[in-house]
Amino acid sequence: MTAPTKPKQKPVIISNDTLEAVVKVMGQRHPPSQEWWQNNYVLLDGAHFHGVMVDPVVDCFNLDTKFSSHWDLLRATFRFIQEYKSSKYASRERSEEYMEAIRAFLLRIRAVCDEEPGENHRDVLREIGRELKFLIDFAKHRLGKEKVDRKGNSARMVLQRAWSRSKSFFNN
Repeated sequence: MTAPTKPKQKPVIISNDTLEAVVKVMGQRHPPSQEWWQNNYVLLDGAHFHGVMVDPVVDCFNLDTKFSSHWDLLRATFRFIQEYKSSKYASRERSEEYMEAIRAFLLRIRAVCDEEPGENHRDVLREIGRELKFLIDFAKHRLGKEKVDRKGNSARMVLQRAWSRSKSFFNN
């Protein structure tokens, strides 16, 4: 007797227009609607985008994500995934170390974004900013690039703005 086979799932086809629309929304300063989030959060891990690796598989974004409260952090994370969860960085030696660092970073983002910001929110953002800088520098070191590219700067600037906003929130 043979083991039952798992039914084949229909492949999901995601158009370039859909991906471009996701990039556009993730570039906006204000969070999208709850409906948009429910329909699109699964695309934010980057696996459907050209050049972004599927592994490490971390469901960083989910239905429980407090996306409105953490919008700037989510935008910075999305930009990071688009640029640095890339085979061009992982194809070098010691790529396992880099992939594990990305995995740990994305798990940290998920834990933070599944909760409402607390009293220590700006400290958390500072720590995440240091982790983000470390990962970007790690990736660039792998390729021997000396200057920081526009996307790396952009992700860090979004994170710095998020920290500034939280700083003014806690000072009021």
